[in-house]
Amino acid sequence: MLRRLLALNILLTLAACAPETREAPGDVDAGSAPPADAAATPDSAFVDAGPLLPDAGPEQYVVYVHTKDTLYTMDPTSFALSLVGPFNAPGSDQITDLAVAKDGAIFVISKTKLYRADASDGHVTLVASLSSSPSAGNVGLTFLPGGDLLATDKTGGVRSINPTTGTVTEHGTFSDGFTTAGDLVAVADGTMYAISDHGPGGAATFSNNWLIKVNPSNAMATQVGQIGVGGVFGAAFINGTVLVFTKLGDIYEVNPVTGVGTQKATTGIEFWGAGVSPLVPGVP
Repeated sequence: MLRRLLALNILLTLAACAPETREAPGDVDAGSAPPADAAATPDSAFVDAGPLLPDAGPEQYVVYVHTKDTLYTMDPTSFALSLVGPFNAPGSDQITDLAVAKDGAIFVISKTKLYRADASDGHVTLVASLSSSPSAGNVGLTFLPGGDLLATDKTGGVRSINPTTGTVTEHGTFSDGFTTAGDLVAVADGTMYAISDHGPGGAATFSNNWLIKVNPSNAMATQVGQIGVGGVFGAAFINGTVLVFTKLGDIYEVNPVTGVGTQKATTGIEFWGAGVSPLVPGVP
């Protein structure tokens, strides 16, 4: 009888010391390590990818402007200028215009030479001499979206220039009496704008230049409208509008449909040219 009582007592003791195999949900001993998923919350299924980056938005295009010897960039919203640096052209050659290639490379031209300009400090490197007539006297330069580099002189003569060799191919002369005040600018849809200091029929309009469109293939010109200011030596295109720059240092936005200009800034800098990528979107 005593042995039976002892055996029963041992069984009861073992049962009391056996570990509990079912726990209430979330009932974790604070003194013991939690199971691997104890800290999980509904949000822990999403991986933390770090801070959200701002949307890059539409591609940004740099607007370059210059004097006869110095390169700047221009903020298209505030119209503020930032100095890039002097061209330091050989023999103090005066730079008459600028063009930006699809890859962002900057080419500048004098009346007789083609150069590449460094975007970091402005210094130029000679590409080719263009001294043979009629390719001399260039005052306007632009790349087309397809990659061709076009130049123009004061008479409205238009030519392509191989940006590697400097080989020149003539395209023709502005029609209807238009001439070149100082620039060409092309946009992504293939439209090429120019500034003329003569109106239809060849009448001089030095104090009120014209915005025109020019066919890149044959130089045929179509009038858009008078800008309302003269001495326009530079042109670019950004945010759906033509930008023009005068020899007196004024900056105008020009309506690409009517040709009417609106003054946006006065800098006191004598502008000689401007340019932007030919991939910039045209009129919306």
